[in-house]
Amino acid sequence: DGTVAEGSISFTTMKYHEEVSVTMGRVMGHFYKTHCVVQCEQGVDMFVEPVTGEWLQDNYEDFAVNNACMAFAERSGVPSILVQTNSDLDLSRSVDGDDVSENVFAGQLQSGAFSIKVEWAQSDGLPEALPGTLIALAIKLGACPDKRQGFRQLLNFKVEEFASLPNLYAAYIAFSGLQTNALVPVAGALEVIVALVG
Repeated sequence: DGTVAEGSISFTTMKYHEEVSVTMGRVMGHFYKTHCVVQCEQGVDMFVEPVTGEWLQDNYEDFAVNNACMAFAERSGVPSILVQTNSDLDLSRSVDGDDVSENVFAGQLQSGAFSIKVEWAQSDGLPEALPGTLIALAIKLGACPDKRQGFRQLLNFKVEEFASLPNLYAAYIAFSGLQTNALVPVAGALEVIVALVG
């Protein structure tokens, strides 16, 4: 029922890539003279191993920033709102994810990236059950028992060439495939796939 005065809203994009204490200092600096906090958050990535997920820096920063927003709101008596902007990846915090997907932006919240179809030019030497979607390919790659063979068969990529990938996370995932056959996070496998086709 009210009107927001011009110049009374500030929008800040928080890109981390720095020590957590620096990030938290920047977050706290934005609270000065704030009457309402709205945090837009992609959310916690559910495609990481449950054993290591809580220790991932991205997950830690998501929770730390949200905790800082909530603590400031409680101390100052102002509202704090969390807007989750990516329902495909979120572990909804007491929110009905299906309800959000159906009702927010008329169900068009997502780009449908996970349902992208994968076509295979040839199937010689490939596993019999080939994945049909991008997400299925990432799952199969992450779970394959022989990572060197999996990367070679499914992506036509030799993990020994991990340093040729354009970003550090993709290179690290390929490097891990060179060192071990441990489970690769689906998000990491997707990063490698995107790096190779990008």
